[in-house]
Amino acid sequence: MRQPHEVLVQRRSQTTTAHGRTLINTGNPVPLKCNFRLLGSGEIAANGTVTTYDARLLTTSAWPGGAMDNDSLITFDGISYEMDGIPLKRDGSRRTAHLQVNLRFVGRPRG
Repeated sequence: MRQPHEVLVQRRSQTTTAHGRTLINTGNPVPLKCNFRLLGSGEIAANGTVTTYDARLLTTSAWPGGAMDNDSLITFDGISYEMDGIPLKRDGSRRTAHLQVNLRFVGRPRG
């Protein structure tokens, strides 16, 4: 699979404060080669509801946060996205195996 794009994956961990759940950055952002696709339509989720993803990332690299990570912040071309679900392993064959990560728009990074 061609991976012409590079995103930054900022690992984050959850902490609970008096104001509720908060995510704090853990370590430095990790560059990740991938195929990045902007999407413009919704999909029907398993429970029959329509879910809209703003982007999808496909990569053959190991996910920096591990298989169950869904707290990372992904930045591409100056725009931030949060993960919607965990990285999904797609392994039709050895040649086409990859991870799929569905993303929701968050905004432009601050700072």
